[in-house]
Amino acid sequence: MRGTILKFKSVNDTYGHLAGDEVLRETAKRLPSSVGSYDFVGRSGGEEFLVVLNNCNPAYALARAEEIRKASARTPVQTCSGPVPITMSFGLLLSQEWSGLPLEELLQQADSALYAAKAAGRNCVKITIPKIAAVDTHSQAREPAPQRR
Repeated sequence: MRGTILKFKSVNDTYGHLAGDEVLRETAKRLPSSVGSYDFVGRSGGEEFLVVLNNCNPAYALARAEEIRKASARTPVQTCSGPVPITMSFGLLLSQEWSGLPLEELLQQADSALYAAKAAGRNCVKITIPKIAAVDTHSQAREPAPQRR
């Protein structure tokens, strides 16, 4: 799941960059407290975060993502410039079948769902299902090319 703090540039512009840094730090604390001990949370750049709901049944993933989204916005972040209300949008990649897809492809698909959440009015969760490339069962396996020494 890919998430972003919405309108983060306006947080920096309105409250200052020190307050923006405090918002990032507090969000980095809030997200792990919103997930299980077996899940993973990390900042993936700028105001974006990656949340892995490890072994989460896909039937419950949207509800879990909504709980995380609501928890992030429940209380304004206390900063040196005063309280800063935040909201987040999330793109949820929904699957239990990860084999065969490179990490970059999985992240790109989660990003697509995140962009859909932003386009849908923000402060929401949008879902995508992995696009698994079709395997050509009629092609013959190729031998690896010899390596030069």
